[in-house]
Amino acid sequence: LEELDKACENVALMIQYIESYEGFVRHCCEEVERAREYREKETGKKEDNGGNEGPVLPKITQLGEVAMELSAVLGGGESALLLSTISSTLESPLSHSEYEDTGRAVCSNLVEDMFYATQRAALRAIASGHNTTMCVILNQCANTLSMVIPSVLGGKRIAKAVGVLLGTKTISAQAAEALAKEVNSNLNNLRSTFGSSLASPAGGGGARLTEEDRVAREIVRKEAGAAFNDYAVSVEYLGKLQEVLVDELIRAEIDFDLDSDTQLAAATRGFRVVAKQLVEDDAIHGSLLPAVGQIIKGIVEKASETCRYDIDESGFEICETVGSWIAHICMDVGRLVEEIVEWLGKEGRGKVWKYVMNETSKRIEIVLRKRRFSEFGSLRLDADVRLLVNWSKEKLGGAAGVGELEGLSRIKQISRLVGLIDLADLKNVVSAEGRNWKLKKGEIKGYLNLKDTWEADEREGEERQDRGSN
Repeated sequence: LEELDKACENVALMIQYIESYEGFVRHCCEEVERAREYREKETGKKEDNGGNEGPVLPKITQLGEVAMELSAVLGGGESALLLSTISSTLESPLSHSEYEDTGRAVCSNLVEDMFYATQRAALRAIASGHNTTMCVILNQCANTLSMVIPSVLGGKRIAKAVGVLLGTKTISAQAAEALAKEVNSNLNNLRSTFGSSLASPAGGGGARLTEEDRVAREIVRKEAGAAFNDYAVSVEYLGKLQEVLVDELIRAEIDFDLDSDTQLAAATRGFRVVAKQLVEDDAIHGSLLPAVGQIIKGIVEKASETCRYDIDESGFEICETVGSWIAHICMDVGRLVEEIVEWLGKEGRGKVWKYVMNETSKRIEIVLRKRRFSEFGSLRLDADVRLLVNWSKEKLGGAAGVGELEGLSRIKQISRLVGLIDLADLKNVVSAEGRNWKLKKGEIKGYLNLKDTWEADEREGEERQDRGSN
């Protein structure tokens, strides 16, 4: 890698010298042409050019063609250097550094090494001052990152990280002993950690983990969290890299405008395009959350076995004593998510919690559609929804985050519908929400029909009145 880096440095230096020398010669030729034009203007006679028409120096010189050929050579060398750097990092134990100041989130050195090599190549091209070289190298760097980041940081690494964070892979005592040796140096070999499937602990399900097991589990989960955090760090670094390059271009006094249609501006904006691609192909939304959603579905379905809202006063008191099925959901889902987000950065934690709240609310609504509601059942649902809202506020850090959750808003509105004492209040309830009202007309009538305490003719009269007012 050192020899390849030196070779790229030398080629870039040659291009820089060619660009400087050609710039000097072109300036001299322009001065000669200006002097000739001045003399012709003064004397009124056209000077004899020896039959040579046009500028003294052509727009594309033989030396310029050599520089363009070297640009292609440098582009291939820089691409090979970047890929070799990534390969070398993967073959050695990964180290981790703290990602953000809160929590236990870490990121690996893989991203930092990758972007260090990329920035070095880009700055080397800008230093050459050769427009073609800058365009070639910047495009090459952006294209390489667009292919490498999803394949190296995503793929199998993300798939196995999902398995680890969701607890589908546990650690055997033998694996724990091997991994525990790396704790003192805080290193984690990606291949040894995820390279083989890890069996269940000795003794089968329910066996208590030894200290070695816990240490190994900690190491593996830390790397799993780093796999997702690396994606977020990559997006952040792409933005910073573009800022660095723009500043360097301005400092080098190169005629440059990021929003222009020039090839150099388009090449520099390529890093923004890669960042947008990573955001769209978000590893958390694409791989982790669908798996979490399936687990939440099972949790809600199991808890719903005890869900009843067609209860009388004694049933209501029993529910108060036994506890809410919603409380069991919050406890089980909370335990699941806390173990996942422990290793994620702030942005990742927010994504997971918001998805979980919406998914849980959606699954709860599916259950509510299949239930009947008495007066006491409506009161019970109101208490359950308040519990769900308070739990959501606690996890999202306040009411601001809860307001963005459409699934939870629907549950709250369903609770208000089945809690109506007089159907005449329906319009007031809907209008009070304004544009925030989520339920459609057909859904409103469907949920109103789930309540047993209204007579059918009263509902029909309300529907006729509603149609008349519309």
